Amino acid sequence: MEDVDKGLRLPVGRRMGIFETGDMVGLDVTYGAMMATYQEKGDRRWYPPLLLRRKVKAGHLGKKTGRGWYVYGPEGESLGPADGH
Repeated sequence: MEDVDKGLRLPVGRRMGIFETGDMVGLDVTYGAMMATYQEKGDRRWYPPLLLRRKVKAGHLGKKTGRGWYVYGPEGESLGPADGH
């Protein structure tokens, strides 16, 4: 996960990787967008992956809950990857 984010930041010049962006937006928002697209298109490729569904169900929604793909401190700073992802 950290390597994927780093791989997007460095060569592509993005400010955040895909997992960092997901945590900032909220994993519940990502889930909702994927479900809406899946329902509209009927294409199974848009169905949210099991790991994302589990995180949302557990309430690990990203920065707003302090835990998503990464764990966050009280000031919103990243403390590193979340365990058990």
